[in-house]
Amino acid sequence: MPLNQGLFDLVRTVRFNQQPVSPTAPATGKSLLYFKSDGKLYTMSSSGQEVEIAVEKAAEEPADIVVGGIVKTFSFRAVLTWSDSDAAREIGGEDTDLMEDGYVILTTISRCATEVGDGIQNITLGDGSTADRYITSVTPTVVPIIHTLTNRISDGTNKKLVVTPASTATMEIEIIVQGIVMGVEA
Repeated sequence: MPLNQGLFDLVRTVRFNQQPVSPTAPATGKSLLYFKSDGKLYTMSSSGQEVEIAVEKAAEEPADIVVGGIVKTFSFRAVLTWSDSDAAREIGGEDTDLMEDGYVILTTISRCATEVGDGIQNITLGDGSTADRYITSVTPTVVPIIHTLTNRISDGTNKKLVVTPASTATMEIEIIVQGIVMGVEA
């Protein structure tokens, strides 16, 4: 059964309540994004690993810091297909700039609709000029995978999201890229 339910989905705004303690780990294949009562933003994987999302502080903190409130988010979903090809495929379509200024990737998740076989190849996620800017080589599986990111922001000039197989592949991959938008009023 094809995975394609639409080219991509975009979530515009999410409201967060501060959590007094770390929440319970989400179900397998899911992730959490939340603020704790210390005012810091965290993500938690289904294995229960909690990671603080680091934010650099300015030299002087402004007097009117708002903790909690509304955070703008983004979520791109694409189903990409290769048939005996190693060509790069862009999430969102050819020449579509998705990674605008202030976009920070928090997580990427992928799964393969094709059963494991000779046609499955490792993939990278890049920006059109650096093939593995966001994700270095990973093998797609039928079980969703949350990827380790090598970078979370664009270089400011290349704003595409491009998936490239390591060599000739015959496979169908569903990939989701989620994050937050920094420096934008919700």
